[in-house]
Amino acid sequence: MSYHLISKGHHRSNKSWFPRIHFGKRKHSYVITFFNGCKYDLDGPDQLDINKLFGISYGMHHTNSVRFGWRWDLRKEMVEILAYVYVDGKRITENEADLHIGFVHPGMPYEYAIEVRPDSYMLRMESSLFKTIDVVTIKHNKLTWWGYKLYPYFGGNQVAPSDVHILLKTCKI
Repeated sequence: MSYHLISKGHHRSNKSWFPRIHFGKRKHSYVITFFNGCKYDLDGPDQLDINKLFGISYGMHHTNSVRFGWRWDLRKEMVEILAYVYVDGKRITENEADLHIGFVHPGMPYEYAIEVRPDSYMLRMESSLFKTIDVVTIKHNKLTWWGYKLYPYFGGNQVAPSDVHILLKTCKI
């Protein structure tokens, strides 16, 4: 179990400073619960920026990587979960692909899994309480055999407006 705190005024969580290298990792999964601070209002277009939850790189993360992203939806009053992907140095945007995976309730655990297939990333989120499974698949090209794990990060260009608390528990789904 790993408790991550992104302190007010910062981007990185308290556990994101040192990269954890992997060699050929193809599956990555957690049970995650959002707590305090996931509700925010940046009062402008930065509200639509995607914060990062967790993921994995193949080489450098701004070259080839796949992550779950999140942002607070003011209208629904829920956390929106999205794919956040780089392929060959280019970030895939919402204009180019359907990155929306689903919505989650703060304080409730959800299972998240990334599976790296030979030609695509599959991101899967499920809730045993609500009996839902949401999946997004994004194409990628040939990947390197090494990389590092990626952990919570707030922003875009804005820092966390309050302390953000996220609990990650390793799971096998």
